[in-house]
Amino acid sequence: MSMNKLLTLFLLGMLLLSCSASAGWDRLWDQRVDAVVVKHGITIENPNQPYPTGEIPTDQIRLFATSNRTGDIYRYSGTIDRWTKVGNPGKKFVATGGVSSRLYGLDPAGMGVYEFTGTPMDWTQVGGPAADIYAGGSKLYATNPEDDWEIYEYAGTPWEWEQMGQFRTGYVQILDYVAAGDGYRKGPDFPYSTYPSNLYMLAEKTYDGRIVGVIFKYTGTHLGWDLISAGNLDAGDLDVNAIYGGGFNSGAVYARDQYTRDIYEWSEDGDVWEKLIDPAKIFVADQYIDGSSVHNLLYRLNADGALWMYDDEVGSWTQIETGGFRNPLKEIYAAGGEIYGVTEADYIYKYVP
Repeated sequence: MSMNKLLTLFLLGMLLLSCSASAGWDRLWDQRVDAVVVKHGITIENPNQPYPTGEIPTDQIRLFATSNRTGDIYRYSGTIDRWTKVGNPGKKFVATGGVSSRLYGLDPAGMGVYEFTGTPMDWTQVGGPAADIYAGGSKLYATNPEDDWEIYEYAGTPWEWEQMGQFRTGYVQILDYVAAGDGYRKGPDFPYSTYPSNLYMLAEKTYDGRIVGVIFKYTGTHLGWDLISAGNLDAGDLDVNAIYGGGFNSGAVYARDQYTRDIYEWSEDGDVWEKLIDPAKIFVADQYIDGSSVHNLLYRLNADGALWMYDDEVGSWTQIETGGFRNPLKEIYAAGGEIYGVTEADYIYKYVP
């Protein structure tokens, strides 16, 4: 074999190796991260004109992450390794979506809820002590530090909160809350028709001598909640140990059965849980706008590290390449069609199609 052929094969091999090592993913920071928050904002172009010349919604995504070393929270500039510190450590950070999207934080001691003004290190206190905070759609929620059943919705004005939940007899404890919705609906009414904000609660109930996980949906009326898993619960078919779907999206909720680990979707029309996919480790719902098209997306990260995406405009699942990671993904985050992953080594990456 000639020297030229050997050189060509060597260069081709090096090219293939370099491509496979970084296939589709950019590492965004040389620091390890802990918490990650993706804020799904919406900007409106030509707001004073009728659609389609005006009222045009566009996704506006902001990425935040806390340093694994200090706990401080940083904002990504859009350029690799360029991050700006915007706040000190907190117990938890969350973000609402939509036109009035905001970043919120709960201080380390849980003594106050704060809103980020957009200026680094400038935060405004909007609420007092809380055990936890949740956000989804355009809404922010906080729970009473002495009673997780008491959850409050932020009214948008500092120190104004409305109670939405209270203790329910016969139930053991709250496991989780998920907030979602406010995304755009498909169809001729776009962009004037949006999904409602939905709040879901996962709680434990004693049923037939055992403890099972059940899901409630807030009705929109003061302290009103509907038990939406009742149909399957009576049949003993579904025992939920995790719920998914939070974010700025269609507002749907998804449940994982603790025995099979299959993922189910709640059908509002059929008033029943329908099996969506086989076991998944992580499940994320998203939405993005492409002109006048609305894409509702689902992502699933399997236990074997395989990552899949479902686009309702396509109607099928597509696998996203993850073979180039030295350490597998442990978390995924999505907003506005952008997907981010954190590896077992705590580095954050962005998928580049």
